[in-house]
Amino acid sequence: MFVNSNTLYAVSTYFQKKLESDFSANEIRFMFRELAMVRLNLSKEQLMFPNEVLLSESDLLFFRTCAHKLLENIPFQHIIGFTYFGDLRVQCNSSALIPRPETVELADWVASYHPNKVLDLCTGSGCIALYLKDKQTAGEVFGLDISEDALSLAKLNATTLNLAVNFETFDVLNDRLAGFHQFKHADAIVSNPPYIPYQEKQKMAAHVVDHEPHLALFVTDEDPLLFYKRIAAEAIPVLIPGGNLFFEIHESFGTDMCGLMEAMGYINIELRKDLQGKDRMIKGQKPNFA
Repeated sequence: MFVNSNTLYAVSTYFQKKLESDFSANEIRFMFRELAMVRLNLSKEQLMFPNEVLLSESDLLFFRTCAHKLLENIPFQHIIGFTYFGDLRVQCNSSALIPRPETVELADWVASYHPNKVLDLCTGSGCIALYLKDKQTAGEVFGLDISEDALSLAKLNATTLNLAVNFETFDVLNDRLAGFHQFKHADAIVSNPPYIPYQEKQKMAAHVVDHEPHLALFVTDEDPLLFYKRIAAEAIPVLIPGGNLFFEIHESFGTDMCGLMEAMGYINIELRKDLQGKDRMIKGQKPNFA
């Protein structure tokens, strides 16, 4: 046996030693706690007495397998099967990007306007659309994506969370928003599109590059604002006068995005930083006379 007893304490000690060269102590404690609560159905209070919790052989193998997967750079969210997006427990797999905390900041910004009809383009796991519906700050919500696998995950999340969001197949670069009459008269359009130039791939963590969909991550080096140009242009006839377009953006392109949206005719443009102080999101408003 790889541990000297079948107590939770012995397993936690193994987990710590196995991962200490690759993760911080806080990360290891967090991951082990989450795995223990899910696998063993334990409360945080029960975790305070690890010598009193006995594990079966299958439970022991579960924790050993999880440790090995983490050392193979498999994302923790894929191992445990979910992550939290605000208060929502969103299921995760390799079909869509793992929701990030900074995207919650974007969703909160959209929610603060209490839109009646929202389009979430490049919806992925559906986290933004579902968050807006859960906050009851939006009436009709559409989540659109080119990936059928991502949409399957988004629909699963909607069913699990019991939230009524309309998820549909849509190719942002080729389908015209204006051609879809059901999307017209939107109060808000929000998107977290692919925005990482391929040239940055070599600098990124292996658990991201190897296990998250490149379709949702990367954009051509020659035209890194490709998705933003397309969406900003097509959003004009879909938004109501005074409606808002929100984007999550690459930290290096804040100034470029301000110029792009101004050139497209948007007003009241606002660039915001995330909690780490990086340019991360932008909003532009359709003029009332447009």
